[in-house]
Amino acid sequence: MIAGRTYSVTRRTKQAARLAVADLELEHADDAPVRRPSSETVEAVVGEWWPRHSRRLADSTRIDYRRVIDKFILPNLGDIRIGDLHQTDLNRLYDTMLADGIGPARIRRVHGVMSVICGHAVKADLIPTSPVAKADPPRVIEKPIDPPDAEQIRQLLEHAHKIRPGFAAFLRLAAVTGARRGELIALRIDDLAADTLIIARSVSVAAGDHGVGTSLVEKETKTRNIRRITIDTDTVTILAAQIAVLTERADACKTQLVDGHFLFSDAMDAGMPWRPDAVSRDFARCCKASKLTGIRLHDLRHAAATAMMAAGVDVVTGASRLGHSRRDTFLNRYSHAMPATDGHAAQVIADGLR
Repeated sequence: MIAGRTYSVTRRTKQAARLAVADLELEHADDAPVRRPSSETVEAVVGEWWPRHSRRLADSTRIDYRRVIDKFILPNLGDIRIGDLHQTDLNRLYDTMLADGIGPARIRRVHGVMSVICGHAVKADLIPTSPVAKADPPRVIEKPIDPPDAEQIRQLLEHAHKIRPGFAAFLRLAAVTGARRGELIALRIDDLAADTLIIARSVSVAAGDHGVGTSLVEKETKTRNIRRITIDTDTVTILAAQIAVLTERADACKTQLVDGHFLFSDAMDAGMPWRPDAVSRDFARCCKASKLTGIRLHDLRHAAATAMMAAGVDVVTGASRLGHSRRDTFLNRYSHAMPATDGHAAQVIADGLR
């Protein structure tokens, strides 16, 4: 089959036949039939793509994708035929969003979702190429990382005791491990062995239950990896005290801690972990009590990473403790905190030439 037509080639040898086929392919290289782009609308393509693709997404990502689709993509691009969609249509949408005060990060989120949708259309042979690649979304200028310093973290820990039982232990662990909020909430007593902490799971709020209800979802970590990290002696002691508090509370209520009970829980048997959104609200209260502004719970993760980089901890160890899937993520994101070793490097090179 060459250019949509069938040819019969007969030669005395296989090699001669192959050469004849090659000559035909060269002769008809420009004769390939052109497939007409699909007349399906963007809305129809989304309707076909979404049910299958959404099953692969985490709850929070699925919710955000759906919001982007319903708020920006379908109202502005839904009626356009996928075969007629042009990068100018996308640029026009981005310019309108920017004029309406929507930030570049959100616009690039729309750009990303459209890239996935058009990528599906290419794979389904609805369009030959994706127009998203030629679109021009605004650049996102990353703000410099300015994590809380050691004194600010001490102030937070001092006030955390007054917020809720165990909250100071939670913040201490966040500060020394740099673990994500959901990973810390998912910790169980069995995840603590001597001075080693096993981070294997994460807890998030179920889809459709954000801000209300009680449904929580336990899942793999963000990178789907299990990591084992060492914690210091003081933190081990603090966590032992937290476990003792849980045990005493269960005894006082004449119940027992359930198997695999959570390290941070308000339930009498520690069978239900804290809600992620409640933890963030408690942290905001803690910042207010400490008279600290502009600090997020996630900034404790940045503080741990920056401290490691400033202390000269190697990239492999730093990325492993934080659970980065790529080592260069740790290096690129926190390179600003690297110690000033360039002068030392210059001297080492010079010494070798003497």
